[in-house]
Formats: sequence, structure tokens, C-alpha cells
Amino acid sequence: MYIRKNAAVIEGWLNYKLVEYIQKRNPNVPAIPFKLFPPTDKDRNLTEATKFWNAVHTQMPLYDLYNGKEFNDDNYKLYGQMSIDHFIPWSFVLHNEIWNLYPSFKNINSGKNDRLPDKRRYLNEFCEAQFKGFMIARKINSLKKAMEEYLTVSRDIFELEESDRSHDAFVKSMKQTIEPLYQIANNQGYGVWWLENSKQD
Repeated sequence: MYIRKNAAVIEGWLNYKLVEYIQKRNPNVPAIPFKLFPPTDKDRNLTEATKFWNAVHTQMPLYDLYNGKEFNDDNYKLYGQMSIDHFIPWSFVLHNEIWNLYPSFKNINSGKNDRLPDKRRYLNEFCEAQFKGFMIARKINSLKKAMEEYLTVSRDIFELEESDRSHDAFVKSMKQTIEPLYQIANNQGYGVWWLENSKQD
């Protein structure tokens, strides 16, 4: 009778202990609690990220990270509409924070699928594009809430000004955030992808 009446409490306690046990033995794996249960559509909702990059796009041209083509009507016909890509795969980080997201053509993004973009080819360009987007977005009032996600990268990030020194500090913080995650994901079996090699997969 006790178990039946308190099933929800007991299940919650067991889940908590399970998360605690697994986290202690896997300290470098992010978002373990979210990996124990199936994700919902809400977890993968990229509406806010789409609004963010669309707003930035009204202030400056954006280019696909992987093929270098500008997002415009002509290229949408060739490569598909603009979609939002997770640099480190969503299935690893299980979040939609802006610092890990950047637009990509839908067809290219689908080809990349759940893999890591080749770091040597794309990490520098990704950080450069993020810096430019960040500097534009901080001037757009409607994006203030989304901008808070950059605090994951650096607590001092909003003190940066448009200068070479700030640029270097931003890129350094981005790499310090991304590279450990990238390496752990790769160690756990996430493959490395680049556009020129995609037809061979």
C-alpha cells in the first residue's frame, strides 16, 4: 500500500540516485540527467535561435559555414532554406544555446547530420562568425534574453568592445568552451564530417 501511494516520490528518488551514480562515474559527460529520458519536441525547438540569427541577418550578410555561400534567394534554391545547425551535435550537448548554433543551408545541415564538423576546417570560421553575430545582436533589444546564453562562454563577455583585443578574447573563450566538448564527443564515437567528404559517406 505504501509503495502504491508514494510511487511518484519513490520513482523520483530512484531517478535522482541513478543520475548521481552515473554522473560521478562520467564527470566529463554533459547533460546526463536529460540523456536518461527520451527528449521531447520542446527540447529540440529552435524557434528562438532562428529569430536570433534572422535578426542578425537583417543587419549583416550571413554565409554558410561549410560552403561559404551567402544566405539569399538564389542559394536557397540550390542548397535549401536556412536552418540552424548545432556545431557540437545536439544529441551530445542536449541544449540549444546560441553560442553553439549557427545557420546552415538545410541540405548541407542534413548531410552533416549528427557529426562533428572538422575542427581544422571550421572552428576558426565558426568563432569568427559568432563574434560578428554577437556584436550585432548586442545592439538589438529584442535579443537581450537570448544573449544571456553567451554567459556560458564567459562571465565577462558583455564587457567586450569592438576591438582586436576583444575579438581575440571572445575567440579564445569560445575555443576554451568548445574544444573540450568536441574532444569528449569525438572520444565517445561522434564522427568527424566535412563538406568535401560528405558524398563518400
